[in-house]
Amino acid sequence: MSSPNAAQISLARTLLSRTGNSSRKEDIISGFTAGRTASISAMTDAEFGALIAHLRTLDPNAAAADKMRKKIISLAHEMGWHKKDGTGKLLLNKNRKPIADMPRIDGWCKTYGHLKKSLDNYTYKELPTLVTQFTQVYNQYLNKF
Repeated sequence: MSSPNAAQISLARTLLSRTGNSSRKEDIISGFTAGRTASISAMTDAEFGALIAHLRTLDPNAAAADKMRKKIISLAHEMGWHKKDGTGKLLLNKNRKPIADMPRIDGWCKTYGHLKKSLDNYTYKELPTLVTQFTQVYNQYLNKF
């Protein structure tokens, strides 16, 4: 049983804030852990996954924000930002399609994104600027050919 890492804890706090539930954090977490804990860091993976799924349903702009995040991931796919194994071989999903290199995408967002934070931590209002920035990177990639 593992517990959420720092990036996941940050995501949970962001979603709690976005949905206006920061002041109820302990009660909400306690509900998802059947009273076992009120701490995000002490949640199991399953409990944490359920919490995040629930919080995303409360965000009225979640679908639009996810669409913008998927746009960035799609552009990264087009540029060949795919996960590889230790030998450099592409990792494929169950449909035999390359898997996006999310650590690379996240790293780009943290290093070059206008707010220097993880892709999942950008809010609906912040994402259009990030999409514009990433589109510029994509256009520079295309201009190399």
